[in-house]
Amino acid sequence: MWLAAAGLTVTLTDVSDVALDLARADAATLELPVDTIRLDLEEAGLPDGVWDVIVVHHFLERAVLQDLPDHLASGGLVIVAHPTRRNLERHRRPGPRYLLDEGELASIVASWSDMEIITIEEGWTPEGRHEARVRARKR
Repeated sequence: MWLAAAGLTVTLTDVSDVALDLARADAATLELPVDTIRLDLEEAGLPDGVWDVIVVHHFLERAVLQDLPDHLASGGLVIVAHPTRRNLERHRRPGPRYLLDEGELASIVASWSDMEIITIEEGWTPEGRHEARVRARKR
């Protein structure tokens, strides 16, 4: 909603009809234009198109992360935030299958071609989650 409020054209994808319904309701309440696509990224990958900004928040499909630069416009920005296994020190969920290994996001990012890394970090968030985060721009 923040991106839409900032004037960007926003397309939100999720496999959950419930999540999409909640997003549409929030957008309607805030009178923001937000497109939604029901899509299983694990099976279908990213939606067709070249995007100016891609945000991946707490979603882990390694093949999708690997392919992010291929779906980004020149000068486009990618932002990723996802918990690591160290998060289990404080939280039972998400379980190990849904967590990055420590340093794993940095390894994935190192394989991206034509990308300028703006920031990459791992650590505890103010909300108490241990996350890996990256911001990168396509050259």
